[in-house]
Formats: sequence, C-alpha cells, structure tokens
Amino acid sequence: MTAVESMTGLSPDPVPLWHKPLELQQLTACLSEGLLVLDREGRFRFVSAAAERVLGWSAEELLGEIAHYKIHCQNLAQQQVPLEECPAHKAIGDGRVYHIENDVFIHRDGHMIPVSFTVAPLREQGEIVGAVTVFNALSGQLELEQEIRQAQDIALETSRLKAEFLSNMSHELRTPIHGVIGLNDLLLDSKLTKEQRELATAVRDSAQALLTIVSDILDFSRIESGRLEIKVEEFRPAKVVEEVVGLLSPQVQGKPIHLVTQIANRIPSVLLGDVARIRQVLLNLAGNAIKFTKRGEVAIRVRLEKKSKNQILLRFLVADTGIGIAKAQQHRLFRPFVQVDGSSTRPYGGTGLGLSIASRLVELMGGQIGFESRKDRGSLFWFDVPLTRSGEVEQPLQPEELKARLAGVKILIVDPQQASQTLLLNKVLRWKMRATSVESLEELPTYLCQEAATGTPCRLVLVSMPGSGGQAREQALSAMQMVRQQDGWFGVSFILLSGGNDKKFLEEARQAGYAAILGKPVQSPRLLDVLTALLPVEQEEGETDRVPPMAGAVDPSTPTGATGDTLQRESENTRRGEPLWLPGEGTLLNRKGGGGLPILLAEDNAVIQKAVQIQLHRLGYGVHTVANGQEALSFVQNGQCALVLMDCHMPVMDGYLATQAIRQSSVLELPIIGMVAASVKGDRERCLESGMNDVLGKPVQWEALKEMLARWAPLPESV
Repeated sequence: MTAVESMTGLSPDPVPLWHKPLELQQLTACLSEGLLVLDREGRFRFVSAAAERVLGWSAEELLGEIAHYKIHCQNLAQQQVPLEECPAHKAIGDGRVYHIENDVFIHRDGHMIPVSFTVAPLREQGEIVGAVTVFNALSGQLELEQEIRQAQDIALETSRLKAEFLSNMSHELRTPIHGVIGLNDLLLDSKLTKEQRELATAVRDSAQALLTIVSDILDFSRIESGRLEIKVEEFRPAKVVEEVVGLLSPQVQGKPIHLVTQIANRIPSVLLGDVARIRQVLLNLAGNAIKFTKRGEVAIRVRLEKKSKNQILLRFLVADTGIGIAKAQQHRLFRPFVQVDGSSTRPYGGTGLGLSIASRLVELMGGQIGFESRKDRGSLFWFDVPLTRSGEVEQPLQPEELKARLAGVKILIVDPQQASQTLLLNKVLRWKMRATSVESLEELPTYLCQEAATGTPCRLVLVSMPGSGGQAREQALSAMQMVRQQDGWFGVSFILLSGGNDKKFLEEARQAGYAAILGKPVQSPRLLDVLTALLPVEQEEGETDRVPPMAGAVDPSTPTGATGDTLQRESENTRRGEPLWLPGEGTLLNRKGGGGLPILLAEDNAVIQKAVQIQLHRLGYGVHTVANGQEALSFVQNGQCALVLMDCHMPVMDGYLATQAIRQSSVLELPIIGMVAASVKGDRERCLESGMNDVLGKPVQWEALKEMLARWAPLPESV
C-alpha cells in the first residue's frame, strides 16, 4: 500500500492511477491479497485478479459500482452499516489510514467472507482522488476459530453434564449408604453377641469408608471444574477442633492411640473464614494420622502465626507417631489418585484423593500446606489459613467468673500418658487451680487419704482412661471400688475422661460413683463448666460444719439421664446433693413441650425411612412418614405435627420447594429440619434460604437427632 501510495504520489503524470489498468494488473499479479482502487465517490475503478477470485465478481461487473453497497453494507452481526461508517469513505474524507482486523465482505452469491483489510487514501499531485484497499480473506482462520469455539462450547456442555451426572450419581450412591449406616447403628445399639458386634462394626466401618470415597470423588470433580466456591462466615476455631475430634473419636476406640488437642490462648474466639472447608482439611489430615498410626498419639494443635488489625493467620497442625513417609516417596503426596505405596499389597486403602483435595482447598482459601515426616518415626502435617477478625464482640470461651471460682481449688489428675497429662495440667493451672498429677490409679487411694489428713482435702479428681478397651474399663471401675473402701474419698467428685461411648460402661461408671464422664480429648470450655458445676457447696451463715455429699452418690431409683436442662441447672442439682451425669460429650438436654404431636418424616428412601423411624420411636416420638414434598405439604396443610424432618432430594417435589410452599401457606412457626448429605457444600445454605430452621446431616446419627429434637421439639417432662 505504501509502495502504491508513494508511486502515485511521486508520479508527475496527472492521469489517475486507474487509467493505467495494464500497469496495475502487472503490479498486482503476484499478490495473494485482493486489491481494490476506488475513486472519490467510492466507486470501483480497479479490481485485481485475486479480488475477483475471493469476491466471486468479475472486474467488469464491479467497475462503476459503489463499493460500500456492493460488498460492505453489512457487518459480522448481519446489521446494516451506514455509508459514513465505511472505512474507505472515511479515508477519502479525512486522509487517514484504517486497519480493520475482523470484518466481512459480501460474496456475489450473498454469503459473507471474513476479511481483514487496510484502506489508505490515494493521492495524485497532493490531492485525494480516491482510496486503495488491500484485503486478506480469513475464511480458514475464522473457520478454525469457529471450530475452537464450538469445541469449547462442547467441552463446557460436557463438563456441565458430567458435573450433573456426578451430582446425581453421588446422591444415588449416598442414599443407600446412608440407609446401611442408619440401620447398622440401630443394630449396634441392640443386644448382640461378641461375634455379631464385630461383624456389625465391620459393616459400619466399610460403609463409612465408601461414603468418604464418594464424597472425595465429588469434591475433586467440583474443584477440577472450578465450581467449588469458598464461603466466608463466622466460626469458632475451638469448636471446629471439637467437632473434628468428635467425628474421629470412634476410630480410636479400642486402639492404643491417644487423641489430644491444644489451642493457643491468643487466638480470637470468633473469626471469619470457610469453616466447612477448614473442618474438611483438618478432618482429612487427622483421619490420615489415625489411619497410619498403630499406637501412640495423634495431636491436633492450632496456633497463631501472624496477626494485624483485621487479619489473622492460623496454623493448624496434626502430629502423629505413625509409620511416617520415606523421603523418596514424599514428592508423591499431593498428587491426585496417587498413593505413597501404590503396590497391590499395600496395607492401607484409599483413593489417593484426600491430600490432593486438601491441598487444593487450602490454596483456594489463600493458604499453604506442608509436612515433615520421618520413616517409622511419625509425621507432622500443617496448613496455614488467612482469616479475618469478626465484628462480633468476642465472648471468652472460658468466662472469668467461672475461672475465678476454681482458683485455689485442689485437683488431682490421674493419667498414665505423659503428653495428655501435661495438657490437662496446663489447662487447670491456667485457671489457678492447685494441681497434682499421678500416673497410676493404684496411687489414688493413698493420695486421697494423705490429702484428707491435711485438713484441706482434694475436692476434684480427673481420671483419664489409658484407652477404651476392656482392661482400661476394668481399671477405671476397680479404682473407684478401692477408693470407696478407704477413708478420704467422701466429698470428692470424680470425673472420668473416656475415649469410648459404650452405654453399658457409662452406666457401670455412674453406678461406681463417677460424678461425670467426658469424651476425650476434653475441650477446655466443657471441662471448665463441669469442674465449676462440681465444686462443693459453700456454707451459708449459721450452718454447721459438714462435708458435702459425694456428687456421684446415686440414688438407685434415679433414672439414667435424669438431669437438668443445661449445665447451669445441673450445677444447681449438684449443690443440692443430686447427681450430675454427663454421658459422652457431657450434655443431655431435658425434654419438655412438644404437645404430644407426631414428627413428620419426609423421605423417599424406604431404608432410611425405617432407620429414622426406629430412632424416633426409641426417643419417644410418634412418626408419620411421607415419600415426597407434595405429600409433606398436604399433610402439613391438613394435619398437625410438632416438627418436619425434610429430605431435600425427593421425587415429585423436593424438600426445598416443599418448604417454600409451606412457608407461603402461612405456616411460619412449624420447625422444619432439612436432611442433607453432611459432605455436600452449599446444601445447608440452600436449606436455610428455602425457609428451613436447621439442618441435620446424613447419615442421621443418634446423638445429632436427639440434640436436634431437644432443641426444636422437646418432649414433655415425665411426671
């Protein structure tokens, strides 16, 4: 173009360029690009051979025609282009050069030809007499781009269909697994022989393992497709650790493994972050630690790495005394579908997705993950998560007024494990208690007698079981028998820290004289509440000296679990000499109200229906079942119920739509509890948005169901 412009600009000949067709034909014969010469009115004055081939017109057909209306009156969107917006028209008018990368010319048969072109003004003796356009047909390039776009569209649609398929399959797989777990839990809660219990336990463990695999595959698919989102909400780090320990405690029952926790004091009690994903990563790391540890200790710790005015960097650590990882294998750890031991004879199963998912989740939260490990010595896994301080006014997890009541109180810690003994000592010493520790239960009677002789006896004793097996249980029970045969035990409250939750043993421990039982590892807030509740009664003015009755002294007529509504009420009962009984995790809500109305259970799977029905009956509730949301809506509109347990994925009408319809029909006060797979992120939020009051995870666990019903539809107190 520059050559043509220069050549025409320098020519002394006043005859216009298009009057020299032979010279132009010779000049453009070797060009693959099309060349068009226009006069001042924008009419064709020359059309090169290449332009004829691309446009389908002969030069004779085009000469004298206005170029814009012939080949350039529409754009890519097939919209009309005004003459004043035509680049050739502009070039003739303002003398500028225009480069157009992506446009169309119109072929003789009407189809559009993708082109890029440059148009420049044509000058003769310094005056603009027309324009020259050089263009390239982009048919091949645009076809390739169109193919790429089509391939991308197909890939996106395939990804969408794959995600939809995995979501549906995940639901279809999880539903029968939930049924197996639910019914099996009921079986384990019945009278079984030793062999039957072992078989039922194996079924439970296998079903839980299968459920974990299904959840891992779904999570990995979501991460790969970019559909997994990070949600920020308020949470308490201490509660997250407590929940993880509660979920993992059954895995250490019967094993010589001690699960311990430690949370730094400087950590704010309330923070902002994705609590579900933090819990998931911590659960994965701690679960692996238990899986690869035959004996010893698994410790979960949380510490403060950095802090600013609004930001907090927390480090979660999981240490174990397990098999460790050889240095040569450590580079394989965070790869998806890869096991450190990939042989067919490896002793530990798994998909190889857990650590890969954990790593991706930590990255999505803006953090880092790492580890240290030595073969046969153990491993330390950690991950850092940047979090934001909450605007909520923080309430201390350990109220000062409660800690003040413990100051100076004597407490004895009996724990054969040095690590957990040290942690317990640190807890009570922070509350300014006068603490002593011994390692053996055999030392307990002698110590209590010696303390009683001093005139300031020990009032509280923490007995930490060294395990959850039969031998540890026998030791805990026999220790109490020995204590009660000696002097010095009267007026002392004994708290048992147990890693198990066997109901028969809990009752035996209660009868033996333990005032409270707490799950291991015990969390500081829970321990603080129990210790203050068990403090001896302070003498009122005018009372005679007396020793308070032993908190664990149980009237045989007192029904198991007959406690107050809250720990505060339990504390009042204890001060009146009544028993304080804290099974398992340490709380049992008293049931009152409910009005005698049935629970409506909306669940389409018959197996899960049966499992939840039995659980509800055992808890003392009547049940009415329906199989879809439409039936649930009809029952609520025509009948009465105390509460609705609403499965979210049902035929005809799902739980979300049913809840919305119930709320729209002015039934606002009825508690509706959604039932969703505990591992599916986002379902809880969707439940609450639809109008549900709370969410219960599947498979439905006995304790979780009992707590949920006590909160939303408590039964009347027994008269």
